[in-house]
Amino acid sequence: MKNLNILKYALFSAIGTFLYTAFIAFLLSHGEAWFGQAEHKGPWMPMAMLMLFIVSASITGSLVLGKPLLLAMKGKTKEGLILLLTTVLFLAIITALVFVGISRIA
Repeated sequence: MKNLNILKYALFSAIGTFLYTAFIAFLLSHGEAWFGQAEHKGPWMPMAMLMLFIVSASITGSLVLGKPLLLAMKGKTKEGLILLLTTVLFLAIITALVFVGISRIA
């Protein structure tokens, strides 16, 4: 992969991860208004939350680690590591921007 392609792929992976987490946060924060208050009878709500956690970990793991692992398996370990670190850097920048946005709202 060329450096520009690595940067673009890392940025798109980070933005995809951000959009997915924003969607889940939006769903969780509005869930009670849409679906009513959950009755905590039995194991169903904890099971649903654990399943959501597992699905979310799989999706975000694929977005962040998928391409770097494929590159490493093809023998392009250095490119895979650079892509992973660049994606994490973009995620850190997006996270910082979210915190700045939150601090300005409060």
